[in-house]
Amino acid sequence: MQKNVRARRMYKTLGYREVGIVDTTFNGIAGVKLVLLEKIATIE
Repeated sequence: MQKNVRARRMYKTLGYREVGIVDTTFNGIAGVKLVLLEKIATIE
């Protein structure tokens, strides 16, 4: 099941791509999956 579909779609339209998902403990909450994003920096 995919979560935060709206946010993930928004980042994609802004030029980001998903490079991975990390299962971690975040702010004391175990089992949180963080989506790793990257964007190529360009000089204009």
